[in-house]
This record gives sequence, C-alpha cells and structure tokens, in this order.
Amino acid sequence: MPPTDPRLKKPGDRVCGTTGSFKFIGPNVVADWYGFTMYEFAGQSLPSRVGFRPVMDKTGLTGMFDIHLEFSRELGPNEGSRPDADAPLGSDIFKALQEQLGLKLTPAKAPVDVIVIDRVNRPTEN
Repeated sequence: MPPTDPRLKKPGDRVCGTTGSFKFIGPNVVADWYGFTMYEFAGQSLPSRVGFRPVMDKTGLTGMFDIHLEFSRELGPNEGSRPDADAPLGSDIFKALQEQLGLKLTPAKAPVDVIVIDRVNRPTEN
C-alpha cells in the first residue's frame, strides 16, 4: 500500500505531526499519531472525534508523543442494524482516552475565538 503522506518514503515511515494510520476494524477505530504535542492532539485530532466540540490541553505535558488509541466509532441511532452487530464493540473515545492514555475529557466553559462576518459585498471591477 503506498504511503498517504508525500513526506513518507516507504510504508511504515514515521514523520512528526502526522497521523500514521487510521483503520476501521468492524465497529472500532485503531488510530496512531506520531510526534504530536498534547496541544496539537487536543486541538487538532480530538474535536472531530467528540462531536466537533473544542478540546483544550490542560495536561501540562510538554514534548512530543506517539499516540496509539483504540475506540468504537459513534454508531448513531441505528446501532442494532449495523452489519457487523456480532463484532465486539470497543470503548467509546471518552473511556478509551482515560483507560489507555490516562487522559480525561472534562466539560468546562472557556473563552473561544470567534469570527463574525457582518456583511459581504461582491467585488467591484477595476
């Protein structure tokens, strides 16, 4: 299988700041991130997995990490009708983060940067 990132010379190479693999196995996901800081992992990788809610790093951990995580996909309301209903279901992402990495997502309120567009005009010809 050819590498997906053009910086990789051959399959299996690791490049800092890349998702090495993201595999769907039945109802579960097996994901690897290489050379991520906790800030990058929280801010870039987790929001799309937790309903697009912002995630802030408050771990105080510095440095870069290779992260391996196995969790179940969000199945939605038709969980019972999925074709692989007999496949064992892994932990949800919240439980997997705590069990496998010792990280806990805690709901909190915090300021968020927002861009507000008041008006849009068509460009004029020069």
